[in-house]
Amino acid sequence: MALDGITLFLAVNELKDKIKDAKIDKIFQPRWDEVHFFLRISDEANRLIISTNANDFRINLSRFQAKYPKTPYSFCMYLRKHLIGATILDIEQSGLERIVTFKILARDELYEYRNLNLIVELMGKYSNLIITDENLKVLSCLKHVTFDTSRVRQMLPGLTYELPPQQKADPFLMSKGDFLDIITSRGVKSLSKHISLNLQGISPASAEALLSSSIGINFYESNINKEQEEKLADDLVSFFKKLKKGGVKTYICTSPVDSLKTFTSLPTGQDMANQFDSANEMLDTFFHDKELKKAISVKKQYIKKHLKKSIEKTQKLLGIHSQTYEDSKNALTYKEYADLITANIFRIERGMPSVTVQNYYDDMKDVKIPLNVTMTPQKNVQQYYKKYNKLKTAGTLSKKHMDEAASELDFLLDVDTSVDNVDTLDELEEILSDLIKEGFIPEKKAQEKGRKNAKPKEQVSAPASFLSSDGFKIYAGRNNRQNDYVTLRLSTPSDIWLHAKGPGAHVLIKSGNKEVPNNTILEAAVIAAALSRQKNSDKASVDYTAKKNVWKASGARPGMVLYQSYKTINVKPDFSLLERLRIKK
Repeated sequence: MALDGITLFLAVNELKDKIKDAKIDKIFQPRWDEVHFFLRISDEANRLIISTNANDFRINLSRFQAKYPKTPYSFCMYLRKHLIGATILDIEQSGLERIVTFKILARDELYEYRNLNLIVELMGKYSNLIITDENLKVLSCLKHVTFDTSRVRQMLPGLTYELPPQQKADPFLMSKGDFLDIITSRGVKSLSKHISLNLQGISPASAEALLSSSIGINFYESNINKEQEEKLADDLVSFFKKLKKGGVKTYICTSPVDSLKTFTSLPTGQDMANQFDSANEMLDTFFHDKELKKAISVKKQYIKKHLKKSIEKTQKLLGIHSQTYEDSKNALTYKEYADLITANIFRIERGMPSVTVQNYYDDMKDVKIPLNVTMTPQKNVQQYYKKYNKLKTAGTLSKKHMDEAASELDFLLDVDTSVDNVDTLDELEEILSDLIKEGFIPEKKAQEKGRKNAKPKEQVSAPASFLSSDGFKIYAGRNNRQNDYVTLRLSTPSDIWLHAKGPGAHVLIKSGNKEVPNNTILEAAVIAAALSRQKNSDKASVDYTAKKNVWKASGARPGMVLYQSYKTINVKPDFSLLERLRIKK
């Protein structure tokens, strides 16, 4: 959900306590619509994020690291020139509107003090970051708004800054009677929408939550009685008094329907497990997780795109080599034709389209052999021997290439399954590094996508870990590098190794030199099935054997192993069991 004025009020009040009188040490602009200020209070450093992104606009202190471009944006250079070394004197919010002003004391080119205003407008696609002098003359702004863009309100250097037209009432200045006037004037509009349109700081979602917690009505209802109107007005007065005193908490909620996450400062009936005393910490956590999820999605799409291209190419090659190999099985026929023509050459004359002879390779049955009418019998013999040798050589080569293509396809499908299983950037980076190493993604392309170092990394991220109902530890690789680690480095000969048929994770039961119960093997098989290409099937086949029966062939690609003396068990993939047994870190 978008940041509303209530949550912004809580965040700004915290900032007043934390960064008032802070010095601006550094300024970075990681994206064109986001600026980071590194602030110093005594010896403590804080990073303030101001984002004017249309969907993720916000102000908050952050504890997470970020990457910055080598070449700064021009607006960043302007801010550095005028604000580095400046002091934040105060922070003000315009009522409950999403407009925040940082009062700043800076020095000009002559090293004389001057007062500046850094004004942050957080209004969706109209969000902006503006710097003015003490007389509110605009010195610069992140987004220039010309007359062509907006005939109502322009934002350009040299203009005088004016607040947007105020159309909503400030709840902090309202009495119970004022609230009642708004509630009773709703007409046919839904009550939540009416409140949102008339009161500052209240988003439609916040209005719905207020109605639900106060008088227990759904957001689409508008018909309420006088008693309910009175109670709602009283609750609005109480809520905004509590808000002004800083007694309101913030939450990150997870929808029970679609598992989407939202944040709020009001109870919504959703899972309220993630409560935060600090609005800044809540905003930092929410947007960092959202950006991380987006970054993982983008990297997955990038890898999947290259995998799809490589898989289609390999499948095409496999088809070509398979057809060539099948055709090569006719090679012996051409040798037989040549031998039979040689044996009957005295009967053949030039210009004959074919000859029928007895086939001493097939119980002396008659066989009709086609001839090239332009060639002599001897030349026809040579032609058939030539076809035989050509197909024989092609068969040998095509079999070799067919096996290589099949092995390559197995590897690519295995990686494709791994991409679906992983959920961290480090694991995706390992997959990307392996694909670069194997030549499926050019290093140059990876560097163009922003990787500082496209060379494969040596470290391995931790595999998924589980604890069976019988107390045995189970490990599962979620990419090929983890698979190799689980199978080759984490294991001992007496451990139980499992793998679903087809692409999937390597799963290992640590036996501790004890006999592993059948129930643990069954649970590990379910894990292997859930982390395989069979995860959406009703029944998956999983092989299992002692680790001593598993080995890696010389020169084999990451995650590719051979095994023998195995048993097969059929199980149904169960993701609820997967999560129940997972060891939380």
